[in-house]
Amino acid sequence: MKKLVIAVLTIVCCFSLSGIPMIAEGGGMGMSATGKVVALTFTGEVTGVDLQAQTITAKRGETVFTAAIDDNTVIKKEKESKTLNDIKAGNKVVIRYFEERGKNAAKLIMINPDNK
Repeated sequence: MKKLVIAVLTIVCCFSLSGIPMIAEGGGMGMSATGKVVALTFTGEVTGVDLQAQTITAKRGETVFTAAIDDNTVIKKEKESKTLNDIKAGNKVVIRYFEERGKNAAKLIMINPDNK
């Protein structure tokens, strides 16, 4: 479990640092009051996946959340790498994302993170 947490944190840090040049260009990834890049998290149940639009939609309570997926998005189920095709409605997910140009850009999606 420690190795998984370290791997996830390493991936998140790498993605966080890769976005710094975009911020300098006005891309805006979500910034704190101190000017640091802020990764956001959404936890919920998948309600839909649009393979053509490359988006995932999830819901928690009354909150509906949609995030865009790109070639840099990491999708994991336990220790295995997955693709957008592997995500199904009803899956529980944790999505780490940044706000980029007014949209939610998923950087890491963990499928069924609580299943052992």
